[in-house]
Amino acid sequence: MAIVVPRVIVVAFLVLMFGCSEKGSEQSSTANKSSSEKQTDAKPVLQTSEIELLEKRATGGDPVAKLDLAKAILGNPAIPDRFTRAKGLLVEASQKGLPEAKLGLVILLGWKKISGDSLPELASLRDEALSTADHFVTATLITPSLLKSDVPQRLEQAAEAGSAIAKAKLSYMWYWEAHRGQMCAFAASNGIKPERPCPTKADIRATAVRAIKLASALSEKEDADAARYRFWRTLARELQGAQNDDLDRRPLDVLVSKHVDPKKDPYFEIIAEAKRGAGYLLAEGLAGEVDFLGAFRSYEIAAKLGDAEAQHALGELYEGGKGVSKDYETAARYFAQSAQQGYGNGAKALGKAYLRGQGVPIEPTKAYFWLNVASMGRLSQWLSETKASLETAMQLDDAGAIRDVLARSMKPEDISEAQRLTREWRPSFQNGMPPQIAGLASTTDSSSATTASLSKKGTGTLFLVNTAGHAITNHHVVAECGEVRIEGREGLAKIVTEDAVNDLALVQVPGEVKSSAAIAAEPGKLRQGEDIVAFGFPLNAVLSSGGNLTPGVVSALTGLGNNTNQIQITAPIQPGSSGSPVLNKKGDVIGVVSMKLSDMKMAKATGSVGQNVNFAVNGQTLKTFLDTHKVSYRSGSSFFARDKSAADLADEARKWTVVVECWK
Repeated sequence: MAIVVPRVIVVAFLVLMFGCSEKGSEQSSTANKSSSEKQTDAKPVLQTSEIELLEKRATGGDPVAKLDLAKAILGNPAIPDRFTRAKGLLVEASQKGLPEAKLGLVILLGWKKISGDSLPELASLRDEALSTADHFVTATLITPSLLKSDVPQRLEQAAEAGSAIAKAKLSYMWYWEAHRGQMCAFAASNGIKPERPCPTKADIRATAVRAIKLASALSEKEDADAARYRFWRTLARELQGAQNDDLDRRPLDVLVSKHVDPKKDPYFEIIAEAKRGAGYLLAEGLAGEVDFLGAFRSYEIAAKLGDAEAQHALGELYEGGKGVSKDYETAARYFAQSAQQGYGNGAKALGKAYLRGQGVPIEPTKAYFWLNVASMGRLSQWLSETKASLETAMQLDDAGAIRDVLARSMKPEDISEAQRLTREWRPSFQNGMPPQIAGLASTTDSSSATTASLSKKGTGTLFLVNTAGHAITNHHVVAECGEVRIEGREGLAKIVTEDAVNDLALVQVPGEVKSSAAIAAEPGKLRQGEDIVAFGFPLNAVLSSGGNLTPGVVSALTGLGNNTNQIQITAPIQPGSSGSPVLNKKGDVIGVVSMKLSDMKMAKATGSVGQNVNFAVNGQTLKTFLDTHKVSYRSGSSFFARDKSAADLADEARKWTVVVECWK
């Protein structure tokens, strides 16, 4: 049966989505800790002696010195008449062929800080700057909201030249186009005639693929233009802030803009936007199949850089168990991170968490407070302006409506306290991993269990398959664990997905990962009698903490009961070996240790004890599991690669094999 969505809900949804997306670009607070530590103030304030030196060079006619002096003056608000003084220097430098000087004139003229005397009109000046074909100027001037026919081509040229800024902006632009196409199709399917024909599914997919490809090429390292971009964007933000009172904005937008943290980094902001956009496209399946794990990876980078929308999106993945194991506590922490930056959906999600006791205690006052913060956002304000009914607002999951219903069961003094908290609250920049929330619930969900109530019940082996922290172990090693931990690492591991039938589990390991295993490229060519080794941590409390290498051979190409997803091996297996990688002589993983035949059961059934009757999940089943869940991994050595000694195999495996602990 087709679901008919009420027109008011569709209209509100479109108003919210299209209204928030452009504003989201302005509000995303993206910077990593290391960059903000290096640069607490993006505008360099030069000492008097340094300015005097630049003035001497500029007087001598050096155009680069004129540009540097103009930037030094612009970066020092204490200098009288700084915009007019900088204008003259920028004009002279631009006449000497410096494209960045034209960029500076565009910014100053655009924000009406200099007169237009002796300068072309703003549009012409901007075209002049872009016509220089300078990739830095192109990437800085062009923004995702300017979807003109020549914009993608100009940005593509800059991106092909290696500009990370251009790649990020182009990626975000394609994300937004794919998103518009999705919303257009949604509106059309609900009887709302779009202003222009909607793009086809094939067009949306192609656009989404472009966005994801560009975003995947971005790293958290600064490119050569980062400092220059940071200077001009920080200046533009300062000038924009001086005129914000003239803009028609919602109360939450105003509050956020008036309390921008100085650590907010314009360069990492655009990197995070691109990563967040790619995460959305992957989660929605606009580039093909839905890929929650890929979305998680992309969102996580954006969230660490300080993107509030990505932090909220990660919270939703943890809340719904999409791509990661369901974890209300971690979800609440990401919601809190997003909410504290003033992102309305994050504040609403945190308010609902306090209302339901999901990952945090049930606290009506805090629930009211965060819902009240969220009600200052776009949807609540729009519903208030249109005088929508409470029923309609509740259908739209509106924060203001949820708050009003909650208030009916609260004491007046508790409501007053929540309102006081709202008045005193100020947004603040949040980046890195989400901090703990004081008073997290310990009984609402098994994922919230306190460390004190748990004890280690067993260990196994786990090996990393990529540097993003994805690792493989057995399903039976982590099944029914209250917490999964990695020996020697802080933080909890997360079970991403499991395959109980084939006894495999994909785990997200906390912390930095530098080495990973190589998976055999052609596991189907494995031969009976082939030499292998298993590397793991059997009897971890008794045997070597540095791992244990056991040699053997492939005794059969099928497992117990002719199971074609297993192989039989002679390498000795002990408790704790489960999840160990089985390697060929080239060091490629060709299986995962899974089980040994029980000596006691074998004796009861046959009257004799089997010797070294052990089984492993075969390499083809492992590859299929990884491919199905779109997990990246290194392919193994070529046919011509040399065989390695047992000592070399142990040295390599030790780098990416660890002890996994099950706590209950």
